[in-house]
Amino acid sequence: MTKTQLLKKGLWIMCILVSVFLFVNIAIAADYYEVKLLYDKGNITLGSINIKELNKTRNLPGGYVAEIVDSKDNVLNVTFFDIPLKILYDTIDNVTGKLSGGGEIILEQQNFTLMLPYFENANALNIYDKTINKKFSMDLQKYSPTIKKEIEKEQITEEKKPDYVFFSIFTTVVIIVTVIIVYAIKRFNKK
Repeated sequence: MTKTQLLKKGLWIMCILVSVFLFVNIAIAADYYEVKLLYDKGNITLGSINIKELNKTRNLPGGYVAEIVDSKDNVLNVTFFDIPLKILYDTIDNVTGKLSGGGEIILEQQNFTLMLPYFENANALNIYDKTINKKFSMDLQKYSPTIKKEIEKEQITEEKKPDYVFFSIFTTVVIIVTVIIVYAIKRFNKK
């Protein structure tokens, strides 16, 4: 194989990889509710809620239930999660440097975040504890598509800016590499 053929093959492989990368990022991303909550001695209150575009969720699995329902009380989504209230610790003997004990601390207050799938027809978010007692409920109607667009115009989140910057840098690098490869191919064809 000549150098020109190798460069052409490399250009094709790079184009395919870039296309796959862009397709995967576009295809997987979906809208989610980012719900920040406060647990305080068994009570759950809302801190904030935003709509984010994410590739995957990262809820801690457990016995609590977050339920999203529509206006007819049809369940759109059920997510099981846990609230991290336990801290395990070890104590070390200062003289010997060996473990001398340990224990568990149970927190009475904890901030936590749930990532729940976004639904255009969502009516309410209900949260139940481990014994299926409703601990929290909120109206999701204000996050309909028309209001969602207004919220996005008003609130450009900090997480969106780095995504845009990354995409711009990535696109610039791909263009520069492509120009270099095309220039190299033309140069080798002249020889």
